[in-house]
Amino acid sequence: MFQTTVQSTHLDMFGHVNNARFLEYFEWARWDWARRADVDLMGYIARGLSPAAVWMGITYERELRMGDEILVATRVGAIGHKSFTLHQELRGADGLRSACLEAKLVFVSGETRRAVPLPVEFREVLEGLGEENL
Repeated sequence: MFQTTVQSTHLDMFGHVNNARFLEYFEWARWDWARRADVDLMGYIARGLSPAAVWMGITYERELRMGDEILVATRVGAIGHKSFTLHQELRGADGLRSACLEAKLVFVSGETRRAVPLPVEFREVLEGLGEENL
């Protein structure tokens, strides 16, 4: 599970975390998820394959303020031929949910700039994780 603390630079003029910053927290957590799952994303990039988000849906439920400790859980959802879905929940240290996100992702060929079938070894990682939260 990814952890971080809300810093002063994360706040907007209203004294809470701006909605766009939540997307950054979720992105940081996805990179951390890949690392924890032993996915070598830099290796895919070296092979000309880049992960890309093609759809995201986010629900904001509770504001975050300076100093709040946050935890982001990430789990695998649907696995398709060219895409996969991740579900993420961002909670405060008190356990209350502040936001949840669903992301549909693909791998894009650096040559064609189009989605390609999921690499076999990556699909195996996804299937091995099941609904485990990382």
